[in-house]
Amino acid sequence: MAIKRQKLKSTPSPQFWWLSVGVILLLTFVAFIPSLQNGFVNYDDTVYVYQNPHIQSLSGKNLHRILTKPMAHNYHPFTMLSLAVNYHFSELNPFGYHFTNLMLHLANVFWVFWLVFWLTGKRIEMSVIVSLLFGIHPMHVESVAWIAERKDVLYAFFFLPALIAYIRYIKTRKWAFFAVSLLLFILSLFSKPAAIVLPVLLFLLDFWFRRTLKLKTIVEKIPFFALALLFSYLTLKAQSAEGAVVSLNVYTPFTRFMAACYGFSMYIIKMIVPHQLTVHYPYPLLNNGFPTFYYIFPLLSAAIGVFTLYSLRFTRTIFFGMAFYLINLILVLQLVTVGGTIMSERYTYIPYIGLFFIIGWAYLKLAAKWKNYRMIFTTFLAVYMLLMGIFTWNRCQVWKDSMTLWTDSIQKMPNVIAYNNRGELYFEAKEYDLALKDVDAAIVLNSSYMQSYKNRGLLYSVTNQFDEAIQNYSIYLNNTKSRKNRHPVLNWRGIAQLNLNRFEKALKDFDEAIEIDSQNGSYYFNRSRTHYALDNRKAALKDAIKAQTLGMKVDRQYIEGLQ
Repeated sequence: MAIKRQKLKSTPSPQFWWLSVGVILLLTFVAFIPSLQNGFVNYDDTVYVYQNPHIQSLSGKNLHRILTKPMAHNYHPFTMLSLAVNYHFSELNPFGYHFTNLMLHLANVFWVFWLVFWLTGKRIEMSVIVSLLFGIHPMHVESVAWIAERKDVLYAFFFLPALIAYIRYIKTRKWAFFAVSLLLFILSLFSKPAAIVLPVLLFLLDFWFRRTLKLKTIVEKIPFFALALLFSYLTLKAQSAEGAVVSLNVYTPFTRFMAACYGFSMYIIKMIVPHQLTVHYPYPLLNNGFPTFYYIFPLLSAAIGVFTLYSLRFTRTIFFGMAFYLINLILVLQLVTVGGTIMSERYTYIPYIGLFFIIGWAYLKLAAKWKNYRMIFTTFLAVYMLLMGIFTWNRCQVWKDSMTLWTDSIQKMPNVIAYNNRGELYFEAKEYDLALKDVDAAIVLNSSYMQSYKNRGLLYSVTNQFDEAIQNYSIYLNNTKSRKNRHPVLNWRGIAQLNLNRFEKALKDFDEAIEIDSQNGSYYFNRSRTHYALDNRKAALKDAIKAQTLGMKVDRQYIEGLQ
């Protein structure tokens, strides 16, 4: 009997490890199956894929542009290159993009399993719990089911094995593992700038494995920190140029502190109870300060911090898990505000590994301490995972298309982005009354969101309400300094002025639009029409010929009439 008990306590065989990985990957795949039937959405999928000419060919010119220039507010050339490869094989069939995202997510589940395996000294139960939670948690749907978030699953694909390689370096002291970790870090940086936190995580791994902090352990991190600083500079430069980084003057330090506490705490709450998930979490209206409800979160954050530090008296696991969570989350806690959301589900993709690590440890601790209740603990965890898988299945279907996505968002948390983007869908479907209703709702929610005024101007234009169109275009132009965003609206306002026979004002708008973008044939043609209305046939002919040379089809009789 003693021999049999010894066998039961022996380390599971490698065959069992691989069987466990296979089951976890299968369950994750099943949970995400609905995402393979989804399409594109009008939320960054436009600039990343179906309106991005730079990914539509693998020509030398496009490859050079992808590898050397920022796109969509960021410098992430590997992400854009992967989308270009998708386009090469499937063009605008969304299945190929969704399938690639899911395969990368499955690969990341695989990496999480082995990361925890090496972190815990080959504890298979911990690896199973953490990797399965990572695979099927509904807060990760945004990173997987949203084509534009390819950068999340791709950077993690390099980021996680970089950590594994560093652990192997710690264990073996072989510099080959160190070099592999550094190389994978570079590849991760080329996929998403969020990878810049990896050098700090290396110190956390040193702490976990009880490495002494000395000059050697600091110096060996210098290449990692040098690369992190370089990519931080490139990212800030790209985002500042595109206006993605909100000026520090827009939100006070107190507002940023409150937002950070809210995000830090709410992500933990959403991990435990993923209720009311939505694509957009807007900032609260701050006309009279934060709502009273928000003052709970600094206290909750402080309590979590105190408990985490106190836990060092009896275990390093809670501190390690919380530090892993915070280090990976710190850049998106709105201390330096990026974008218009107070939190976003995609930001949890890597950070949640730390929280899942704590859950796995807590389960094993409770099961070992109260062995008679182990079945109850196991059943509770299994039911929780089953629910997470079901929620993920359902959440994937919300990302089916733009209309489903924004309607879900409006029902759960009405916000300006959702109303505005759904209004654009109604506009494309020529349901102008519904479109105007949504755009009006967006402006009521946030009168400073200029995109809605541009869209309302277009709606008034197509319904021949040109005075109202000009008014909305003017609001947009008076509040928008970006040259690349101004010239289309100048052209539209010029057309509205032309329809009202305000020729001098129309001419001024077309002149400015052409000054910004001198390669748009339609601008020249519209100015030609204006010159013709002002009886300046020579100028009208010159612009008509210019429009023609730029590829616009101009009626031959129109040109002949000007000669």
